[in-house]
Amino acid sequence: MKKGLKIILTSLILCILLVGNVQKVHAATGYFSISSSSTVTVGNTFSVTIKATGSKIFYWQFYVSYDASKLKLVSGSTTIQGEASDATYGTNVISKTLRFKALNTGSAYVSVARGDAAMNIDTNFNSVAYSSVKKTINIVPVVPKSSNNKLASLTVDGAELSPAFNADVTSYTIEFEPNTKEININATTADSKATVSGIGKIGVVEGTNNIKVVVTAENGSTKTYVIDAIVKEFEPIQVTVGGVTYNIVRKKGQYEPPANFSETTITMGTEKVLAYANEHIGNVVGLKDTKGNIVLHLYNGKNDTYTPYDNITINNLNLYLKKLNDPSLVPFDYKRTSITINDKNLNAWHYKNNDNYYLIYGVNTLNGDETFYLYDKERDTIQRFYNNQVTDMKEQLDKNTLVTYITSGATILFVVMSLFLSIKLLRRKKQPISTSPLDVYLEKTNNRSKHKKRKQ
Repeated sequence: MKKGLKIILTSLILCILLVGNVQKVHAATGYFSISSSSTVTVGNTFSVTIKATGSKIFYWQFYVSYDASKLKLVSGSTTIQGEASDATYGTNVISKTLRFKALNTGSAYVSVARGDAAMNIDTNFNSVAYSSVKKTINIVPVVPKSSNNKLASLTVDGAELSPAFNADVTSYTIEFEPNTKEININATTADSKATVSGIGKIGVVEGTNNIKVVVTAENGSTKTYVIDAIVKEFEPIQVTVGGVTYNIVRKKGQYEPPANFSETTITMGTEKVLAYANEHIGNVVGLKDTKGNIVLHLYNGKNDTYTPYDNITINNLNLYLKKLNDPSLVPFDYKRTSITINDKNLNAWHYKNNDNYYLIYGVNTLNGDETFYLYDKERDTIQRFYNNQVTDMKEQLDKNTLVTYITSGATILFVVMSLFLSIKLLRRKKQPISTSPLDVYLEKTNNRSKHKKRKQ
């Protein structure tokens, strides 16, 4: 009896262990997760991501539910099912994103649960168990956006606003010393959700600079604070050149510097003045007339004189047009004339009646060569002129003249000889034809007639 009971108990224990082993082999566990914003504003849309995680998931089916009284499904499906693309190992994570719109304020939920158990298996065809998960979402009412577009402070480094800053005053004036190139504006908003533009480092020029500082409230409304930043001008330096009164241009950027000149300053009296220097030419300054026109002049500091800076630029060659004081330097057979280049009328010289090549006298601002330059009107080019060009041209002209003389002489000689021969031939043709036989005949006939008459 005892032996039989022992066998029964042993068998029962074995069955229990076997059943336990079978459940362990044929059951797998996975888990769900839901991620989204915990708080959303009514009327807004938001995303909810559903994830199922397991080991070697092959088939799956899940159901999503939500609070339809407060949420509306915008995109995605509440049934999530599918099959892994890898038929051998399956997948470890299934992820789907849905979009909802918040309809009403309050507490809403989104939950996920396993669907048909037969659809949730791993690659070993074991059933996968999932526990349902719920996500609570708090839907809050719309909070009106702030309309505060005022400044709490407004300052400019190194200067004082006039009048003193007041959040309700939007127009200010401020002054700076001459030659100020940049100012720094600082401002803070009264509302932390507002933004401000037009602050920081701002470039300024001589005269009045109209600067706008714009504050934009959270709701988009704006307020503009205007600062008239006045950069004082230097005291004008007046000069008279050729009976015309000018002001020295002291501010950079008012005119284009000549080619091959570099920026510098020169002293006029006790004042420092903007100028442009060239080691071969000298210093150039800008003179502004009463109409605002700026003309460049060479300034001679030794005798305090101004000479108009005339120049032309052709093919990157910048030529300062200098007056020729010694006419004897003009090359042989070149005559004084004028020519228009780049809308500028220039003194020039041309070779006899050659209307294509012209000589221009000036200084190359790059290398300082002061001499004649040959301008080719047809090709619009210019190059340094050398005297042997005149000799070559003269020799060629002499050769052409000699050939012309020889050709002309030969032609005249041919014409004279031809005329002489023609006249001689004409004279021969006009000589009388010999009539001596006829005269003899007539004389004999006449004598016979006279003899007959006598006989009768």
